[in-house]
Amino acid sequence: VLESTTDCVVVVDPLGRLTYHNERARRVLAGTAGAAPLLGRRLLELLWEGARDGFTAALGEARWSGAPTSA
Repeated sequence: VLESTTDCVVVVDPLGRLTYHNERARRVLAGTAGAAPLLGRRLLELLWEGARDGFTAALGEARWSGAPTSA
């Protein structure tokens, strides 16, 4: 299911490092990472500047509540 969705799906560890990404996320994030492997990289390093603040806020909220985010 996660591989067939057109949404980007990523899982990060508590330090923000990618531990999983689906194919759509790989294609989107590969533009900033080039051919380098994505797993283990900090997601904030891969996001374009305009997306960083929203992601940081959503991640902080998820940590506080334990709820999934949709940011």
